[in-house]
Amino acid sequence: MKSKLLFVLLLPIFLFSTVEAAPVTLEFTEPITNTDGSQLQDLTTYRSFCSETAGGPYTQVSEEPAPLLIPPPNSTVQMSSVSCHTGNGGTSYFVVRAVNAPGDESVNSNEANKSFPSVAPAAPSDVTALP
Repeated sequence: MKSKLLFVLLLPIFLFSTVEAAPVTLEFTEPITNTDGSQLQDLTTYRSFCSETAGGPYTQVSEEPAPLLIPPPNSTVQMSSVSCHTGNGGTSYFVVRAVNAPGDESVNSNEANKSFPSVAPAAPSDVTALP
């Protein structure tokens, strides 16, 4: 009669888990003109958008008030945002849009990206071979 060896791995099972997107800080130069070249005088908001694919499509992930209605030339802003990548490893792609008082939204800024490292889980421990 042959005996059989049974290996049992005791691993926790998670039926539901929540994975949060990683925080990201975006830095950019504020616009000082409207698309027609006139001076910008009613800047109200910045919106950040994210995609897991270069070039979009993008999803809005945050919105912050603009620091000044009329920004001085070459002033930069740091905006808190979140990545849209909730998995392990990968890259998120970001654009920012400016919004004026009537609610007109600019076209996308240039695209920035951030890569997130892939992290392997720790090895199982206390593995036991049962008779």
